[in-house]
Amino acid sequence: MKGTGIQIDLDWDLLISVKKDATGKITGGLLVGKTTAQNQALIIVANKGEFKEFPAVGAGFDGAVNDENIWLWKREITEQIEADGQRIDALKISEIEFFLDAKYAEN
Repeated sequence: MKGTGIQIDLDWDLLISVKKDATGKITGGLLVGKTTAQNQALIIVANKGEFKEFPAVGAGFDGAVNDENIWLWKREITEQIEADGQRIDALKISEIEFFLDAKYAEN
C-alpha cells in the first residue's frame, strides 16, 4: 500500500523501537506507519541521482534558494510528486511560504 512503510526521523535516520520477547530475543524494531509526508519531503529535497534504483527521482529543491523562477520549481515538484502516484490538491511556493497538499490516489 502506497503511503505506508518504514518511518524515518527528521535527520533521515530510521525510526527504531526495539521489541523483545520474554526470552530477550529481538522480535521487531523498525517503525511502520504513514509515510506520505516523508515521501514528499524526500522527493522534494533529493537531487536526481541520489536514489540508486530510481535516478530520475528528485526535485533538488535546495537549489531553489535565491532562485526567482518559482514556476520552474512548481513544475518540477508537481512532476515528481505525480510520478510517485500522488494527486496534488494544492502547491504554493513563494519567498516566504512552501505548502504542499497531496495524497496517494485511492485504488
